[in-house]
Amino acid sequence: MVIVKLKGGLGNQLFQYAVGRRLAFDNNLPLKLDISTGFENCFYKCRYSLSYFNIIEDIISPKYLKIIKYIQTQSIMGKLISLTKPLIPFLALEEIVESSYSFDNNLLRPYKNIYLDGYWQSEKYFKNIENIIRREFLLKYHLAGKNLSIAEKMKKSNS
Repeated sequence: MVIVKLKGGLGNQLFQYAVGRRLAFDNNLPLKLDISTGFENCFYKCRYSLSYFNIIEDIISPKYLKIIKYIQTQSIMGKLISLTKPLIPFLALEEIVESSYSFDNNLLRPYKNIYLDGYWQSEKYFKNIENIIRREFLLKYHLAGKNLSIAEKMKKSNS
């Protein structure tokens, strides 16, 4: 399983999704989106913004995320739950936190279960599935009203 912690604005979320989608595709794993932890303390009041796109929108349960957090801590409960890892393999998640804002090719290695926490702002992370990303980043709904008139105005102008 690939779990992506979404945070920041729309642009950040698009990069985060694309990296998670690449790793899920390469490793033949399901992709889950964590939309509950990344927006808690956002100064700009960011919120989940990918629901308008044709993405794989499989939101992970906050309860499951609590179990993950228990496992990652050294609490007594975390130690008890971690004993079940051999019995329930999807509990054994490798957490990858982005250490710098430059491309890291090591991220593209094989995984069984991974939790991604970062911004991953490089097209190099998902260039090999560019066609999938372009298709999934199409809007679900046709533009209407003010959105349609702004889009038409943009098409007619030189930017």
